[in-house]
Amino acid sequence: MKNITWLTVLLFLFSCKKDKNTDCRFIQTDSFLNGIRQTATNYFFDDKGRVTMRIIHQATGKDTAAYRYTADSVVIDYGNIYSVYYLNSSGLATHSYTSMDYNPNSIRDDQTYTYDANGYLVSQRVIFSQLYLGTIVKDTQYYYFEIAGGNVVRTYGSNVLDQYYQYNNEPSDSRIPDMHYFPSVIGPFLGKSPVNLVAGVGNAPGSASITYTYKKDKDGRLAEKEFTVAGSTDRRKDTYIYDCD
Repeated sequence: MKNITWLTVLLFLFSCKKDKNTDCRFIQTDSFLNGIRQTATNYFFDDKGRVTMRIIHQATGKDTAAYRYTADSVVIDYGNIYSVYYLNSSGLATHSYTSMDYNPNSIRDDQTYTYDANGYLVSQRVIFSQLYLGTIVKDTQYYYFEIAGGNVVRTYGSNVLDQYYQYNNEPSDSRIPDMHYFPSVIGPFLGKSPVNLVAGVGNAPGSASITYTYKKDKDGRLAEKEFTVAGSTDRRKDTYIYDCD
């Protein structure tokens, strides 16, 4: 029988060592205002990494959003709010509708989406409609997204303020759905997310009325995002929780 050397043992141990980032699943975001937790959002995923359920816990109770996937659509059932996204052959939503059954005025919005050649959302049309005094009233809004270097650097549209975004050099984490505030936060069927972490947003190029700073845990995972709003003393932050095997 051959002798097992310490070198052999060490090589075996290192070959079996797991990557702490890839073996951990993101499961929850906690949102705080001035040190007091406002919401805790639990996420559940399928074996393809897609969100299947989102449960938001808050002081008044909890809200649940359930996701269902087919070959050509995504359905999100959020209590009395029901959304259907229709997908093209690339898995991107070309149009959607959302109905709000809690309101007797038949509130609904219909949206269409366009993307660039790299799969980033670049425009969104929203037609909002409701029943008002027996007549269907409609309002149309347009939103546009300017992409540079894999990031959304500007948003603008009809009757909305221009917003300009700055980024740091750190990569974003695609496992965390709520790392930003663009439509793709709902899911990758609304285009690619920014490749870097948002550092600030303002109404003019280079300005920032809101700034963001981030912290990582000892294993290099994103653990916290802190918000600073110009002129406000409020302290806001999100923390990210993982389940590691």
